[in-house]
Amino acid sequence: MAENAYVDEPIQVLPWPAAIRKRPGMYVGPLDDGAGFETMLHAVIDELLDVGSDASYLRLTVDGAAIGVEHDGRSFEPAEIVDRFANAQMHGMHRWGVPVTCALSSQLDVDAWHEGRVYSQRFVRGHRVGPMHLADGAVRRRTFVRFTPDITVLPPHTWHATALEQLARELAAMYPHMTLLLDDVTIRYPDGVADHLRHVTRDDHTTPIIEAQGRVQDVDVELAMTWRESGPLRIDGLVNRRRSIDGAHVTGLRDGVKDAIAARVGTTLPADALERGLVACVAVQLDTARFRGWQRLDLQNREAYDAVRELVVETLARDQHVDVLDTLLARCSAQRGITNKKSRGGTKR
Repeated sequence: MAENAYVDEPIQVLPWPAAIRKRPGMYVGPLDDGAGFETMLHAVIDELLDVGSDASYLRLTVDGAAIGVEHDGRSFEPAEIVDRFANAQMHGMHRWGVPVTCALSSQLDVDAWHEGRVYSQRFVRGHRVGPMHLADGAVRRRTFVRFTPDITVLPPHTWHATALEQLARELAAMYPHMTLLLDDVTIRYPDGVADHLRHVTRDDHTTPIIEAQGRVQDVDVELAMTWRESGPLRIDGLVNRRRSIDGAHVTGLRDGVKDAIAARVGTTLPADALERGLVACVAVQLDTARFRGWQRLDLQNREAYDAVRELVVETLARDQHVDVLDTLLARCSAQRGITNKKSRGGTKR
């Protein structure tokens, strides 16, 4: 047999959770820039809010390398805690499942309130440790999960307050009924993405914020947009309650603005003129989101593009937004006039 011939013997099927711990980047994405750690945190948040979306608050607490997530919504059934956190088959081994976070943590603790009792379970590197602890007399509903990334398989990581606050603000935009707590920062966005946009543009002079929401082609869309006097384009994108900075939903908003203006003036204006100073937030919810790449950065669903574009065009056509469109047209005209003057000036000898 040739020296490098393929044989069955080298193939090794690794048991849980060795496969994840051997190649963690395959399941959570890049680790050198912190994105993989954010994926681990998102998995815990998603798991808690999957059962506790009725919570009135969600709190993030940092204690050295450990981070905790707490809320007062519906909690896990005691019998399902181990399956949820240490059973990859329940989650289909997808790379954002909370069992992956559990497998990559040197320690993960779960406290779940249920019918006046608190059920506590510890996991170490993906394995349940000891029996579940039960405490009577709990007076308030509370679920708390705390985990420490395992530096024996992951690089050391620091939880940065700025990144956590950004995450908290995005969650507040998606859960308008919920208060987000982070150290001494309290965030509440009862108007959803519109309140998020007010925070982003709090120090700027802008046009009135235009907001809309609706269900188009089985896609739920919520958006808000405004224009600063100047500055670069900024669109914050969210897909299924998670950050997704580019793709169909973002392109749909940009094209919707361009098409709405074109319908008003009868001609297509340059995109750079229309997008100068544009600040927006667009959130979509759809059954099956398809992304290009590991980090949910580029949404591929055509139906999301169509839904966002249609809602933007329909919203900007309403009479109450005529003044904003006229302001944009005046800016475009002024910019084109400046461009023409520069062009004429450049031909002088």
